[in-house]
Amino acid sequence: MDACRAPGGGLLPVELEDLNPYLSLDALDEARRDSFVTALRAALRRFLAA
Repeated sequence: MDACRAPGGGLLPVELEDLNPYLSLDALDEARRDSFVTALRAALRRFLAA
């Protein structure tokens, strides 16, 4: 269990896994896992290049 800050300043409980799909990569088949990792790697490279 984790929390995030609401616009009004309060804390809302959240499940970390709901917000971070990469934490459940083992639940994907190999093709989807490879696709996700490739897309994430490309996104990070674009971010770092900006």
